[in-house]
Amino acid sequence: MRYLGLLMAAGIPLGVYIVLLGDCPYWLDSPEFVGAAFAMQPAHPPGHPLYVLLGRAILLLPLGSAALRMNLLGALCASFALALTHDTAVRLVRDGFGVTSPLVVLVPTLGCILVGISPGWLHQAIYAEVYSLQALLLALFAWCLVRGMLAAESSRGARGVRSRFICLASLVLGLSLANHHLTGVLMVPAAIAGLTFSALSTRLVAPIRLMGICVVMVL
Repeated sequence: MRYLGLLMAAGIPLGVYIVLLGDCPYWLDSPEFVGAAFAMQPAHPPGHPLYVLLGRAILLLPLGSAALRMNLLGALCASFALALTHDTAVRLVRDGFGVTSPLVVLVPTLGCILVGISPGWLHQAIYAEVYSLQALLLALFAWCLVRGMLAAESSRGARGVRSRFICLASLVLGLSLANHHLTGVLMVPAAIAGLTFSALSTRLVAPIRLMGICVVMVL
């Protein structure tokens, strides 16, 4: 049931995106991003280097026009963001709140589908824009933090798992700053909260060392 819900939460919106994908760039920044990825040059400030690099990679696919491939990048990022959000919600409900009913999967599944086909989300998912990639990074960041904080606290190995997920979340935070720095900065309080929670609840062997590693990963 869990994996069926995950498939529906990401697959149904992705099918809608593929049907609606345009073969040409949209207005505003969309043509600029297509050109920036094609020439592998920075876009308008702050440059959005991560998006440009990923765009350049997807342009290597022998599939339609350059604009179609860049639009496809947005659709893939948006659907993966929904998949991660679905998994995060299910883990929170099952492992965090102890709800074991199979029907609990229905709520995040329906929520992700409704968000995925909503006008605002849909608009960003089918055109060359940085926001679907940023949604993916935000979802991945939340997934890493939740996986880390829900790790079992009973064993020494679990503390290591928690630390690794926190470090991975810090890396994702750094990557988000290379895509859309304003929304990336909004994740900093969550990163501090996750690190503090782990330090207080698991008695980490070297919390200062972990904090230093996280700062390096963000940089």
